[in-house]
Amino acid sequence: DAVYDRNRAISERFNLTLDYMGRPGLWATEAEYKGLITNTVLAGDSTFDIITGQSNIVLPLATENIYLDLADAKYIDYSKPYWKDGYHDNATINGHLYSVSGDYALTTLTETNVILFHAGLFNDYDIEYPYQLVRDGKWTLDEFYKIVKAGTNVNSTEYNPGGSDIYGIVTHNQFMGALMAGAGEKFLAVDDAGYPRALEITDRFYDVAQKITNITADKNQYVDRIVQTLKTPSTDSTTEFMMGTFLFNAETLGHIYKLRSFEDNFGVLPMPKYDEAQESYISMMATWGVLLTTVPKTNTDPERTGTILDYLAYQSYISLMEPYYDAFLTQKGARNEDSANMLSIIRDTRDVNLGYLFSWSNSMEEPIREKLMRGSTEIASIVAKYQSKVQTAIDKTMDKIEENE
Repeated sequence: DAVYDRNRAISERFNLTLDYMGRPGLWATEAEYKGLITNTVLAGDSTFDIITGQSNIVLPLATENIYLDLADAKYIDYSKPYWKDGYHDNATINGHLYSVSGDYALTTLTETNVILFHAGLFNDYDIEYPYQLVRDGKWTLDEFYKIVKAGTNVNSTEYNPGGSDIYGIVTHNQFMGALMAGAGEKFLAVDDAGYPRALEITDRFYDVAQKITNITADKNQYVDRIVQTLKTPSTDSTTEFMMGTFLFNAETLGHIYKLRSFEDNFGVLPMPKYDEAQESYISMMATWGVLLTTVPKTNTDPERTGTILDYLAYQSYISLMEPYYDAFLTQKGARNEDSANMLSIIRDTRDVNLGYLFSWSNSMEEPIREKLMRGSTEIASIVAKYQSKVQTAIDKTMDKIEENE
């Protein structure tokens, strides 16, 4: 109903019809996207006013000179709350912004990494809910590890979810990236001049890695949905969490909808900080599920499109985002006022992994995540091998963008 009301308001306001062509689809390959988008634009085809797709596929195509620069797009006011989703400030490079994401695209919220905990098991083990730790700024990797270690109780020799054993956390290796980001560790940052720069890997980075592997080195404390759960029918960690024998589950926020039939209570938490001195929590958006919107260079009236996009985001904010957030997430999803408060923190601390979206740091991040997932801190050789390649990849992209100006 909310989507219908929003679309009707836009159609009436601008005397238009919202026509959606769902090709090639959410799970399209990079080649499929590139073929459709690039060929359409290069052919001068103005069929599409906007193009929306998976962030890690759409964004690298900025080097193909097929998108309009939206940094100073007329009639899009990025200061408004319906554009404040953690994306624009982090995705503007050298003054250029080739894609946008506002409240019309729920994925910047639903594809944000969170931690769920089993309230019933916490009660059984007399473990205090971490809500106050979060509010006091004391929800850290060390506190997370303490709870996982205290609550894990496994006697079986083989993985046996749904039995009498209690495991720590069930998730997947993208959680390693979410934990690193939550602890304030990034592989690159945009400097004062707006140019992306590879960051030096410091001792703090390795200390964060050690804190993560304190959890993952014990395969009863950390259960990976792919590596360890192949004997079960599902590789969905939320499904396994519903078996009732896991203290925690880490997934993107949208997976909460799967828990509506969950008989026990659960809570929602942001990623833990490195330590109490860290300024704020950081809630990383998934590197592949977030949908971004671009405006192709073949658009015949970009000012009109900017006006409509801004109104689309505004109408979503007042008629779609708030009902979704209030009715689905805070009431039917999180089930209690404390988790609703946690969701507000998560919503306000969203961030994006720009290095991964542009494929600048993938070569270094992926093997590091794999090592951490398997409980190993032997990552120095990976850093030594790939760190310089991150800046090389950045420079290659930036040179191509500058050539297109």
